[in-house]
Amino acid sequence: MSDFFISHVEEDRELAVEIANTLEAAGFSTWYYERDSLPGPTYLDQVADALKLTRTVLVLFSKAALQSPHIRNEVTSAYELDKPFIPVLVNLFHEEFQNNQLLKQAIGAATTISISEESLSNNLPRIVAGAKSLLESCRKIEGNTQIIHNHDSLAFVKKHIFLKRIAAYTAGTLLIDRKSTRLNS
Repeated sequence: MSDFFISHVEEDRELAVEIANTLEAAGFSTWYYERDSLPGPTYLDQVADALKLTRTVLVLFSKAALQSPHIRNEVTSAYELDKPFIPVLVNLFHEEFQNNQLLKQAIGAATTISISEESLSNNLPRIVAGAKSLLESCRKIEGNTQIIHNHDSLAFVKKHIFLKRIAAYTAGTLLIDRKSTRLNS
């Protein structure tokens, strides 16, 4: 599982690689097409798998990216998988991004950061800080989800035991097997 899937168009490849290197130097794992895709399997399958296995999606939005069906597909897939986003606007005004209703809706209320190729090095610390904050939130949610799953499993076991007792009682005999009421730990 990667911490970040970096969505970008070919024109923004150098920026994507620089951001990936910075995030990795800060201790995060990243997935981006140029380095992590394999020859042979389809691009669509590899991207779909990478999106399923990532915690968050960092999208480089440039004028070329706004026109790309690949970016639109990646953002839509990530949205459908309920992945959080870090939208990075590359040489793009916020208003230009907001004009694309599909992307605006999928990204939701995620805070954008605007950069230019020249200002990237000055903004990398902000991107890393945002990444840390977002992943901390994701880890809390993942931890709470695990607690909920564990709670649901416990509730299922208790309900199963209760139903066994009712079934035994209605058959005319109340059988309480002490072993069936113990939970394996």
